[in-house]
Amino acid sequence: MQHKRNWVQTLCILYIIIWTIAPPLGIDMIYRLLALGCVGIWFIFASARRFYIQRIHIQVALFVMLVILVAIVEHGDFDGVLNQIALYILAVCFFMNTFYEDGRWEELRGIIPIVLILLAVFNHRTAEILAEDPSIARRLVRADASTFDYMRQGIGGYGLIYPQVCIFPAILMWTISSMKKNRLCFVVGIIWLITYYECVSSSGYSIAIYVTVLGAIMLFFYKGRKVKTAILISALIFIGAMALLLYNEGFRNALIEIFDGTEVVNKINDIVSTSETGQTEDSIYYRMEAYKYSIDVIMRYPVIGSLWNMNGGGHSAILDTIAKYGIFGGFVYCSMLFSVPNRYKKKYQNRKIWCISNAVIIAILYVAMLDSVPFNFMGLIMLLLPLLFEDIIKWESIYE
Repeated sequence: MQHKRNWVQTLCILYIIIWTIAPPLGIDMIYRLLALGCVGIWFIFASARRFYIQRIHIQVALFVMLVILVAIVEHGDFDGVLNQIALYILAVCFFMNTFYEDGRWEELRGIIPIVLILLAVFNHRTAEILAEDPSIARRLVRADASTFDYMRQGIGGYGLIYPQVCIFPAILMWTISSMKKNRLCFVVGIIWLITYYECVSSSGYSIAIYVTVLGAIMLFFYKGRKVKTAILISALIFIGAMALLLYNEGFRNALIEIFDGTEVVNKINDIVSTSETGQTEDSIYYRMEAYKYSIDVIMRYPVIGSLWNMNGGGHSAILDTIAKYGIFGGFVYCSMLFSVPNRYKKKYQNRKIWCISNAVIIAILYVAMLDSVPFNFMGLIMLLLPLLFEDIIKWESIYE
C-alpha cells in the first residue's frame, strides 16, 4: 500500500528524534516547547487520517495518568508534572510508532541518513573533547548547569551514547545491507560507525562498551528465534567475560592497555578489588547498593509500587519503574521498550530479522537493567529503529 508523504508530519518526527539525542537541544525550555509544538501539529494531521486505538494505547494512557497523579501528590503541586516531560514524549513516540505500522513507514524515508550524520558530528565532537580530558565523561552524566557549556558545543554524555548502544546491532546490519543497494547510505553508515567507536571507546562508559560488543556477538552468532535462549547465551557470555577479567591476567592487562586513561580502567580495578576483598568499592559499591534498594522497594510494594512514598535506586530503568509504579507500570514500560524488535520478529519468519531483533532486545535489556535510561531514549528506539528494519527488509527482499 502506497501512502503519500505528509511533509509536515515528517518534519515534526525528524525534529522530535533530533531533540531527544542532540546535546544542544537538551538544555533550554524553548527546545522542549518546540518539541511539544511538533507533537501537537503532528497529532492534528494524524487525527484526519485513519488511526485505530489499540488496547496498548489505553494502557499507555493510564500509565501516563498514573505518573501525573504520583507527581502531583509527591510534590504537592503541578511542578512535578512539568518535570516528567521526557516521559510524555516517550508515550507520544510510542503512539507515533503505532500510527506508522499500517504501511506508512515509507513516508519517513530519508530520515535515517540525516540523523546518523548528526550523530556522527556529535560523536566526533564528544570524542575530541574526551581525548583532551576523559574526566568530562563522568561530569556529563549529571547534565546540570555545570555541563551546559559542553552540551551547547555538541558534546554529549549518556543521552547521546546509550540510545545508540541500544540500536547499534540494527545500524550495523543496516550499513552492511546498504553496501550493494545504496552506496550513499553505506558511506553514511561507515562514517557513523567510525565516530561511534571513537565516542564509546573514549567515554569510558563500561556498560556501553560491553553491550556494544555483546550486541555484535548476538547479531552474528545467535541464529535462533527464542529470546529466552538469547538472554541465557548473553548471560553466559557475561559470566565468561567476568571470569577472564578476574582470573586471566593477560586478558585483564590487554583491556587496561586498550582503555588506558579512561574510567574503564578504574572500573576494572574496582571489580578485581571487589573479588579479592569480598567488599564492593567505589562506583561498583554505589551501583550494587542502588540495585539492592530498588529490589527492596519492589519486595515491599510488589503490586501497586511505592508510588509517592519513595523512588528506586536510580541505576536501573526497569527496576526503578517497577519499584515506583508497580507491576502495571513495569509491564507498560517494558511493552513500549521492546515493542519494535518484538513486532518485527513476530511479523517476519526470517532468520536475519530474528538475529537483528534478538540482538537489539539484548542491547536494550542490558542498558535498561544496568542503567537509569532516560525516557527520551525513545526517539531512536521507537522512531528510528523501525525505519532501519524497513530499509533492511527492502534491501534484502524479505517478505512476510
